[in-house]
Amino acid sequence: MADEQPGENRAHPNPLTPIEYADAVVAPGSSEHQRVLAALGRHGFGQQWTFRRPARRHSSVVLAASNARSICIKFYDHSPSASWKCSSERLLAHVKALSALRGRVPVPHTLVAAMEPDDFGLPTLVTTAVAETPVKDAIAAAAGPARKELATSIAAALAALTEVTPTDVAMPDCSIDEIERQFGAMLQEEIQWYDDWLGAKGKRRGLGCHDLVRRGQQVFANGAPPLQKPCLVHSDLGVNNITSSATQPVAIIDWDLARIGSPADDLGKFLARSLIDVPIPREQRLDLVRFFIGSYCSQREGAGPEVLPGALILALSEALYKMAVREQDEAVWVAEMMLKELDDNGSVLRSGRQGASTDADRPGC
Repeated sequence: MADEQPGENRAHPNPLTPIEYADAVVAPGSSEHQRVLAALGRHGFGQQWTFRRPARRHSSVVLAASNARSICIKFYDHSPSASWKCSSERLLAHVKALSALRGRVPVPHTLVAAMEPDDFGLPTLVTTAVAETPVKDAIAAAAGPARKELATSIAAALAALTEVTPTDVAMPDCSIDEIERQFGAMLQEEIQWYDDWLGAKGKRRGLGCHDLVRRGQQVFANGAPPLQKPCLVHSDLGVNNITSSATQPVAIIDWDLARIGSPADDLGKFLARSLIDVPIPREQRLDLVRFFIGSYCSQREGAGPEVLPGALILALSEALYKMAVREQDEAVWVAEMMLKELDDNGSVLRSGRQGASTDADRPGC
């Protein structure tokens, strides 16, 4: 594995974005196809590979297969209009996270990290392949007991992630005071953003959504709750960045936004995205998230409940964003639930009470 430090910011003649480049690589006979084959050969993988794009075509990933072996190739931006330093830092964060997490959290293993574009045509990360199916689809396809097994596996992974320290991952340390300062600043930015939204795009949405936004702003104005010790966080954790299948275990992918922060960050995003995006009936989603929280808290050895207040605020932030920007009606339901959670100190998600409407009870606003 080549784990190099990024060089100076500079332009490169490759005009393709990472997604465009990945599309070109899978075209047999293309210069990009030949270049990546040659690079794999130079790194000792041979050149007898077939390439294909995963179902998530918005990504910059190419999957490669040779006989019984599979690998994953992810490209990073290096166009003249992009900041190479920013892109290289994301690649380096990805490599550091995978290195620190190996054997502790289920992640792919790094095989090659090419920080410069000269080898593969763009900065590139090559890892072992994991299951392709997003866990939201694996949950939808599974029966009740299998769903709980998936929830338990994810809870164990998130609990283990909270034990990964800045020293473990070779990233700058960050005090709890600094994490709380950053959290508070983020909440102030949310308040201002929704002020702007209420005066512009928010006009397209119903008054019920306006009320939810104002109530959310009141929560944000109260500031950050006490946060736990800093750890490695994924920063974009959801049911699309966790994969699984009937034959392959849970794995967490796409660590290029990894940083040191509060465990509430990953937990909050995961709760909101699970409740919004998993394609099963609402009550089943709610029951599964309750089960997940119970498993997470038990695996944190009593520390789990302490992270919930911050996680609920971040889950509310995520739900309001998906309601306001993506106009997802399921996000309205989740935003209402998070507000009730914060009012009731988590009594809905950590109890058997319904606490929210069912699919047929209310329309989106």
